[in-house]
Amino acid sequence: MGQFGRILRDRPGAPMQEWINTIPNDGLIYYRGLFNSDRIMPTSPQALSEILNQKSYDFVKPAQVREGIGRLLGHGLLLVEGDEHKFQRKNLLPAFAFRHIKSLYPIFWDKGCEMIQAMTAEIQQAQSRHQTTTTSGIATEDSKANVHSPFQAQPDHNASGNATENSDKNVHSIEQAQFNYQPSESARGDSQPNVHHQAQPTHYPSEIARGTRQANVHSIERAQFNIPPPEIARGDSQSNAHQQAQSTYQPSENTRGESQPNVCSSMTADIQGAQASHYTSGSAPEGSKSNVHSTSTATIGPAQSGLYTSGNVPEERQSNVHSATAASIRQAQSNQYQTPGSVTGGRQSNVHSKTTAELERPQSCNQFSENATEESQLNVHSTMTASKTQAQSDHQSPGSVTEEGQANVHSTLIEVSQWTSRAALDIIGIAGLGIEFDSIKNPAAPLAVQYRNVLQPTAQAQILAVMSMVIPGFIIRNMPLQRNNDVWQAVKVIRATCHQAISEKTSVFEKTGHFPNNDILGIAMESGAFHGDALVDQLMTFLAAGHETTATSMIWVIYQLSKHPEIQRRLREEIRHNLPSPSSTHKVDDKMIDSLPYLHAVTQEILRHTPAVPMTVRTARIDSTILGYFIPKSTRVIIAAQAVNCSKALWGEDAYEFKPERWLGEGRSGNGGATSNYANLTFLHGPRSCIGQSFAKAEFKCLLAVLIGRLSVSLVDPNWIPEIKGGITAKPKGGLTVKATIIEGW
Repeated sequence: MGQFGRILRDRPGAPMQEWINTIPNDGLIYYRGLFNSDRIMPTSPQALSEILNQKSYDFVKPAQVREGIGRLLGHGLLLVEGDEHKFQRKNLLPAFAFRHIKSLYPIFWDKGCEMIQAMTAEIQQAQSRHQTTTTSGIATEDSKANVHSPFQAQPDHNASGNATENSDKNVHSIEQAQFNYQPSESARGDSQPNVHHQAQPTHYPSEIARGTRQANVHSIERAQFNIPPPEIARGDSQSNAHQQAQSTYQPSENTRGESQPNVCSSMTADIQGAQASHYTSGSAPEGSKSNVHSTSTATIGPAQSGLYTSGNVPEERQSNVHSATAASIRQAQSNQYQTPGSVTGGRQSNVHSKTTAELERPQSCNQFSENATEESQLNVHSTMTASKTQAQSDHQSPGSVTEEGQANVHSTLIEVSQWTSRAALDIIGIAGLGIEFDSIKNPAAPLAVQYRNVLQPTAQAQILAVMSMVIPGFIIRNMPLQRNNDVWQAVKVIRATCHQAISEKTSVFEKTGHFPNNDILGIAMESGAFHGDALVDQLMTFLAAGHETTATSMIWVIYQLSKHPEIQRRLREEIRHNLPSPSSTHKVDDKMIDSLPYLHAVTQEILRHTPAVPMTVRTARIDSTILGYFIPKSTRVIIAAQAVNCSKALWGEDAYEFKPERWLGEGRSGNGGATSNYANLTFLHGPRSCIGQSFAKAEFKCLLAVLIGRLSVSLVDPNWIPEIKGGITAKPKGGLTVKATIIEGW
């Protein structure tokens, strides 16, 4: 079996990547494959130059490969050999000339904008559904409680309950005096709190009681605050007593039909600076609302600051008392920010705060505001700092953050591969065939569905690929298997689409006497070199290979940017500073995109680091030589892009790292610091190099710019390692799901 078992088990290209960096060699590595058949892997630029440039037609694609993927990709430029390949490439080159590619940038950008607008709408809809069905602050007839934690950008939801004729609790706890945001709340005739917790990954759920008493215990130790929740009374009175003594809150009990005071007291020996920010918003139709904040600032011996009372409770009374005593107060300042909320059948308050601080000896202060209509809603925010460098109050919609990096209220899970695949398919539809597939707007578009079915790596497809090494292709293709049925159905739809495009172009020619030459098909037909099925085969090649490789590379760049937030932020800053918002009507051209050095660096690095096609296979058509070594006819030669692209001998000790900076600096934008062009095999080299590499890079940059310019992305599990499955391209099994947050301001 040779090394076949390991190659089959590992991710595509992984064994070769290890061998190139651990096995001493002089440009060639020899190993054995299935049935101990000979395999040769070139590792040096000299060996690669011989195979890909000087003797490119002596080493051809194996017949099994051509038959296997030819059904789906067509027998076009990618698979033909010899003189036929030379003829087709010559006549297709004008479609991929730099002048023509430049004219396609606006198409790439517009489709990218369409993609990100659709993604934005989906994220906002998901947030709206989340708010309505869970606990975003909107309640009907009953109230709900929800806990959200942005701890390490990972959403974690605590248990919450429902309350009728009782009150829900709204708790905000802040650790180490780092205050990021305040949530928004809404109410429809009932009350609903929204709980946000930023601290350690330990969350305290809210407790809801129906006609019973509630007790809550909060402890404060050093700079770790768990702010005691307010209580809401409906037709009755509730109160909550919280006392801080020796860094521990004692629980309080709530009763109905009685009144209780709410007392919060704290003491500290020394406060360098004290600042309290009060946020109150909302309206109270059909009821009354009072919001009183008082604070005293003085240089006094025993200093006492304030009584905070707010709210009107029908039939009963509620009081909130806060007292603080200090030995020395050098500075005290009280700022109150009021931000009106939106009201639907009740009222909604939306409060956001950002405070950057260092706290030596913290003091906990609580603020309560209560708004009453027929029922009540309560939102509590507290913040304390000794030294404030910046305070900012922002009005944000759920699911978004400011460009300055304010912590997000919500993030939404999105599956990246579906969006990038549909966007790339729409682009090749317009730029390749002159047809609008509309798959961004319609995920159920026929062509998008067929490609989704057959391009996903499956166990059955892999088994058939292995079987094709020893079983004739016509037997494999006629086996009664689901994989074969899927491929035949996809081929039927794809070929019908190509015939439709050709028919439309022919109709235009009959009316005008010339072919539209603003797409690949028009240029190919104008050349007169392609007709009938030969033309369909070319279109099938560009449709499948043209969109699948770009979509796969987009998956990998989002994965890497999710792992490296500092790279993501730097890229976003460059994009926002130099490119117009996707929501604007400003046009984008090639000069604007290609003038961004960091966008170029990230693009080049992901194509190097994780090539969409990690390996390609050649077979010696005749007896030949490589670096003077005799290579018998039919010997398999493995062009391992994944291995060469991460060769430490060619890229240095940091070859495994995702490092866009290697492409920055004088003379590095084209080679990343490598000494040979053959150090990067993503698009191969020579006469068989990828004809569409300029097209692919331009398309990739535009899609990446609009996506990262608008969204912040992070992994659901920071430690997740994707399982990679091979097919036409190598991508994560099951796709890539990330947490996405809309970044406002662009």
